[in-house]
Amino acid sequence: MIVSIFNDVIGPVMRGPSSSHCAAALRIGRLARDLMDGQLADLLVEFDRNGSLPTTHESHGSDMGLFGGLMGWDAADERLPRSPQALREAGVQIRIETVDAADEHPNTYRLTLRNGSEQHSLIARMLEIVRILRRSSQQGIAGTQYEDRILGHQCGKFDDLMRRGRLLNGGALNRIVLYVTALMEVKSSMGVIVAAPTAGACTALGGLSVTKTSLAIQDRLAAKRAAACGASSCGCAR
Repeated sequence: MIVSIFNDVIGPVMRGPSSSHCAAALRIGRLARDLMDGQLADLLVEFDRNGSLPTTHESHGSDMGLFGGLMGWDAADERLPRSPQALREAGVQIRIETVDAADEHPNTYRLTLRNGSEQHSLIARMLEIVRILRRSSQQGIAGTQYEDRILGHQCGKFDDLMRRGRLLNGGALNRIVLYVTALMEVKSSMGVIVAAPTAGACTALGGLSVTKTSLAIQDRLAAKRAAACGASSCGCAR
């Protein structure tokens, strides 16, 4: 999907009645379609029983947005209101279930997507990304080297000072600074990072996500929060 100032800054372009239920759902559907390379045979949608979607996903346009996104349609596409029917006519088997998931955010979409050769879960994919971020941050703190780099290893010194209580007590902010710096050093040494959405901006969301896992937040919960942050930054209204 092409990011545009007119759809991702002044916008997004959407259909009513709800930004969190329609615009967000369409963007999630487009992301899921991209994940499956446009090939989809079976779709399972799960909503938390105590969330906002079990009783409103049809009437507030969530189905319209989600299924339209899975069809690859834009918000201004006149076909969008009939996207649930169109997706079924395209041969996709759709199941919508209400589950006891205890999701933190009331507008959480749990999607499981299958085609003839692969199966993906969006939360599982984000969990993998969170674990990559954690490994990369640990690598950065341990120390990286690259000949064509102006500054040497910095975050390890910061970590040592923080552990010895030699820094001002910034609470979680100190950890965020540590992990942001660690990821930047990994990037500058040609290490593995997660662009968000570019290499230059890789550390803001990444550093925050790693900070959450370091503060005893479970990887799966951190993955959900990172997914919500990522979707919001793409124009998904919460």
